[in-house]
Amino acid sequence: MGLFATSEEFEKVIVGFFDLIADTPAVAQKLLDSKLVIRFIYDEPEVVVLVDCSKDTIKVLSGNKE
Repeated sequence: MGLFATSEEFEKVIVGFFDLIADTPAVAQKLLDSKLVIRFIYDEPEVVVLVDCSKDTIKVLSGNKE
């Protein structure tokens, strides 16, 4: 495994990063204006993160590949 011992550890860091972006008004507004929806699929550890900027607020969802 890489830098993170568990998928939960990695999920906490990556979701925290995107939550920080969502809480930064100058960046968040540009993402909201773009209406971007992107899904990151990581293999080691296995985590899926969805960043949805298509609505009024940025939503960051995570889970496993299933």
